[in-house]
Amino acid sequence: MHSESIRVGILFSLTGCTAITEVGQYRSALLAIQQINQTGGIHDLPIEAFVEDIASDPILAREKARKLIEQDKVQILVGPYTSACRKEVIPVLKQYNILLFYPTLYEGNEQNNWIYYTGALPNQQLQFFIPWIISHLGMSFYLVGSDYIFPRITNQHMHELLKINGGRVNEESYASLGTQNFEQVLSEIEYLKPDVVFSTLVGDSAVSFYQQFYQNGFEQPICSPITAETEITAMHHEYSKNIFSSFPYFNTVKSLSNKTFIQAYEKQYSSKVISSVMQNTYNSIYLLKDAVQRANKLDTDSIRRSLNQSSFDSPQGYIRFDENNHHLWQGSRIGHITERGNFEIVWESDSLIAPTPFMSYAQSNLPIKKSFFNNKFKKRVISDDQLKVRQSRWKDYMPFLYQLPQFYQYQFFLLDPDGILIDKLNNDQVPLSNKGIGMGTNWLSDFKGKNGFGMALACKKTYIMQGEQHDYASLNDSVTAGIPIIHDKNCLGVIGILADLDDFRELSSQLDSLQL
Repeated sequence: MHSESIRVGILFSLTGCTAITEVGQYRSALLAIQQINQTGGIHDLPIEAFVEDIASDPILAREKARKLIEQDKVQILVGPYTSACRKEVIPVLKQYNILLFYPTLYEGNEQNNWIYYTGALPNQQLQFFIPWIISHLGMSFYLVGSDYIFPRITNQHMHELLKINGGRVNEESYASLGTQNFEQVLSEIEYLKPDVVFSTLVGDSAVSFYQQFYQNGFEQPICSPITAETEITAMHHEYSKNIFSSFPYFNTVKSLSNKTFIQAYEKQYSSKVISSVMQNTYNSIYLLKDAVQRANKLDTDSIRRSLNQSSFDSPQGYIRFDENNHHLWQGSRIGHITERGNFEIVWESDSLIAPTPFMSYAQSNLPIKKSFFNNKFKKRVISDDQLKVRQSRWKDYMPFLYQLPQFYQYQFFLLDPDGILIDKLNNDQVPLSNKGIGMGTNWLSDFKGKNGFGMALACKKTYIMQGEQHDYASLNDSVTAGIPIIHDKNCLGVIGILADLDDFRELSSQLDSLQL
């Protein structure tokens, strides 16, 4: 490499309505650059950062990108935050054959030869987030977003995912970037009474809306794929209660790499406020390092070829670029704001999720999920509408399951991974129990005490209990057993069996033959 430095352009809003988010991205980029330079740079070349403030303005983003390339001779760009700004920069990238790391989650429907996307796609956020919201928070949604590309396309995904999962949209509305007054939106929410408010508001608008929402006494949960630690910090904790978000990263991830990252950021900037898009920006610099080290060249085509193989053990966990579409394989998480203002991670994927920039809903078949949440978010009884949604996920399996009880004089039930009893499998000849075993009831031990159904789900193995071993008094003259339904090491649910106390020995001997 015949260069004195590796010249990187940093393109973020240090002022403007989205600065509360983008300043952190800018800082994270500089932190990664500083760390790499302190350890010798890349092939003994330091990374030199050239910074431009785009002030939340897409047209200015395009002009500043051109300035960084023409005047500062940068070899690669990092940024910006909004999709509107990204779209404006694309023609400049093509004109000069310069690569861009785009470190923000976005709406998908794009694959570009000059962009490497280090944020999450809808299939790495919404496809997991929406089924959980419907199962645990409600069916009806009010969609509110800032008026630009990301919120509008995201809400197109929302309409499709809600249709698949049995939810519905009451109304949707959009506000210009920087809007501070949401009186009309709040009036509509008060009138329509949705179960959930789904927010794709960004920057100052998000902060203002959340504050006004809670000041006016609304209690619905707010769910968002974009509200993160930076926005939460910008408002008082009392305005951030009951907010749920989905990202690959929260600053509460428990790992050595994340602990090291947070400590370094706090030492540099005296702050622990770190969001997913900030971590994405940090990751971008290290993915660049990995690519340049292996390419041993600084021309765009060499870096592009090398990036297709790049990976990094990041604060969120291991990530790698897909060889074909310039997006990352990465995990997914769901978080809930605690009273301390931190995100408690209440669900995370078991493995990396392949990036799918162009989602095909016609072929979408959302799987039966293992349990999403810790018990404090599970319900004692779910509504009839929620029950129908859960039952629909099992429709392909029911013909087989209905055959199980035909040779036994016990009562059989299907429980989903959250402990909800979603179907009774017996034919009409077997009398239904009067022991409080109703459709839509939750049989985890937190709700029904110790019982065979819930214990099988908790232990992921066949479990049987009899008589006074049950905490639930109406079962003291009965036997309960649970047989877990295991697939790829995940417990998808439990077949519950209810028998008379006199049948304990016989049922115990038959459980092996009933294993699934």
